[in-house]
Amino acid sequence: MESDLGGQLQGINLDSFLQMAQMEKSTCTLTVSHGNEQGTLYVLKGELIDAQTGDLGGYEAACRIVSWEDALIEIENRCEKRKDVIDRPLMEILMEGGRLRDEREKAAPSPGTEPEKTEDGGEAPIELDAVEIEPLEMDSVEIEPLAMEEEEAPVDFLDEAPAEPETGGEDAPLELDDEEMSLDLEGDDDLLAAAAREAELPADESSQAEEMDPTQPSGDAGEPVTDSEPFEEYKDLSRPAQKIEPQEAPGEKAGLKTVAPPPPPKKLSKKMMGIAAGLVVLIAAGVYFFFIADPTKADYEKTIAEVGQQSSPEAKLQLLKSFVGRHEAGEYTQQAQMQIQRLELQVAEKDFEALSKTVGALTLDDGFAAKVKELGEAFLAKHPRGPLAQEVQQMIAEAPVRVDDMDFAKVKGAQLKGFDEKIAACNWYLEKYPQGSHREEVQQILQAMSQSFFTYLGKEVQRCDTEKNWGKCLQLCEDFFAAFRNDPRIEEVVAMKVRMQSQQDLYDLVQKVGGMGEAHAEAKAVYQTYLQENPNSVHADRIRSEIRLLDQKIQEKEDWQALAAFAGDGKRDVFERLERLESYLKNNPKGPYADEARTLLKSLQGEKQTALLRNRKEAERKRQQAVEQARKEKMRQEQQRLEGLRQKVAADVSRARGRYVVNTNGTVTDTASGLMWTLLDSHLHLGKCLNYPSAANYVKGLDTGGYRDWRLPKSGELAGIYKNRPFFPSSGASWYWSSEAYVKGYHRVANVVTARQETVYNIGQQRQDACGAVRAVRP
Repeated sequence: MESDLGGQLQGINLDSFLQMAQMEKSTCTLTVSHGNEQGTLYVLKGELIDAQTGDLGGYEAACRIVSWEDALIEIENRCEKRKDVIDRPLMEILMEGGRLRDEREKAAPSPGTEPEKTEDGGEAPIELDAVEIEPLEMDSVEIEPLAMEEEEAPVDFLDEAPAEPETGGEDAPLELDDEEMSLDLEGDDDLLAAAAREAELPADESSQAEEMDPTQPSGDAGEPVTDSEPFEEYKDLSRPAQKIEPQEAPGEKAGLKTVAPPPPPKKLSKKMMGIAAGLVVLIAAGVYFFFIADPTKADYEKTIAEVGQQSSPEAKLQLLKSFVGRHEAGEYTQQAQMQIQRLELQVAEKDFEALSKTVGALTLDDGFAAKVKELGEAFLAKHPRGPLAQEVQQMIAEAPVRVDDMDFAKVKGAQLKGFDEKIAACNWYLEKYPQGSHREEVQQILQAMSQSFFTYLGKEVQRCDTEKNWGKCLQLCEDFFAAFRNDPRIEEVVAMKVRMQSQQDLYDLVQKVGGMGEAHAEAKAVYQTYLQENPNSVHADRIRSEIRLLDQKIQEKEDWQALAAFAGDGKRDVFERLERLESYLKNNPKGPYADEARTLLKSLQGEKQTALLRNRKEAERKRQQAVEQARKEKMRQEQQRLEGLRQKVAADVSRARGRYVVNTNGTVTDTASGLMWTLLDSHLHLGKCLNYPSAANYVKGLDTGGYRDWRLPKSGELAGIYKNRPFFPSSGASWYWSSEAYVKGYHRVANVVTARQETVYNIGQQRQDACGAVRAVRP
């Protein structure tokens, strides 16, 4: 299939395209060109609703157009018509188009033959009505008679496979013996040539002339006739065989034209029939493997079926692209590519419609252009080519222009408001759009307004001088500066303002200073300004005296403000702040800021109590922190001490000639008894002795080596390591408690074993309140 970027397709079957359009519910207008003929098909949501070619329209035009082969198709993705003029199923139109195509092919003369001439020189019609052709069947393969010269009708791969004929009866296949079926086709060129010549003979001059004589009876009714049965004709190998019904004999029906029977057909030899049968088998096998067993076609049909079950174009695209990726380029991959292009265009149109709706819903504000650009660039990243991409680029380019036009409309709308609104709108536009498309128009508006304003200002200055109230005119000068910063009359307005300002300052001097109250710095500034502008004024000495008094008040205020800022700084020490406030009140008990100082001092008293409490908590926290650090340090030193003892004892135990095995978890195993002992006894571990109850609790709380089942040993177990060679190394303890405790007289006692390394074993006893050592054992 060939396709260009202009929406043209060539090489695709129009029937298949219409079926795909119906499956996808597509809407389009197809312009179909075939030679010198041209027609238009209108498809609305997959349905063929109208057609036009020449003088034909509707159903007849549609059938005519779909009968064209090798047509050029131009696609336009819209349909102007909405009324269903045809109102027929698409399959009916396609079948009628196929029938017209078959009729056109049959009417065309075969190459190399001339039609028969009548007596008056015209072409004689070909009459086949009186001929009944029955099928030649071999190996369940149905074929057309070799004598037929008609072109093979186009194969529709969506139709069902041809039905195999049933065996038996009148339609049973012709059986050939082994001798006839084993012909050497390659070595018998004369036979092949003869078979080819007989196959090229027309129907009325071929081998049928010898097979049947229409003037003779064909046998008893109902009995099969051998070697003279006419072949049954089949139209297309790819469709179920359709038998041509025999015509009635001449004169059997009144009013029907009788046709003279053809001459008797020539009888085919068995050898020739065998050759023909072999050729037919080869052709049928080729047709099967080319059309039916084509795996690409089967996969394509399966993919098309799966595509039809999908609702989203994206899912359809994924299926079609997967199909193209699985197969090499060919007819079906080209058809899939065409559908991919159409679906991609459909997705692009869908996205463009969504983009247009989104842009249409956006507020036309300062962020409008940026939002349109962001949305448009996202669309272009997904669909970088095509006419829609150009429209989106145009949309992005026009967005700033639309905002510019909107803002200029605001400027024009402001012309109906007051003077200030007009000026503000014009200056706002000029600042926002240094290169705006309406800049010149806005500048013209400003120029006209500045002329009117200057004329008005001149008249108002005269009125201000008369009324000795220059405040209004001074404000008008400021308004002119703000509104018309680049006006050439700025210097004239500045001169007006300077003159009026000096007059206004002198007039307002007394009133301003009298009403300033505590604003000493402002009052001083008024006086200084007046002296600078009027150094020879009669009030100069008085004004200078007032300035000195104001300097004193200003200093007092600055001192208080500095103290108040210091006292109110919560980051500083509250006790220092209280001390400075108390000192200030002591030196200025009736000063202008004494009341403020007392109020601030009162608030700091409460803050002082909070600070004291916080200091106590901080001191306690530091004390506990120091205790914890000391505890950790003591624990670290104790662990260091124990580790050193373990290393020393382990070295001593290792010298016992292999009896004891020192483990890595602080235990030692006696290989003679199988018992496990702690490497360190309580004397080394705790650095002190224990009475019997304490010894029992010590053993109960041990978790040395990860074991929790330590116990007091029996006296015999203790004697096993201290009274038998090799002796267990001494830790410095005198004797060890055993688990054998009992009451003796008025005392509670327990058996003990000394730590002396000797072979004499004497069981000793100690009162349970005595202080000894423990060496725990397990299990």
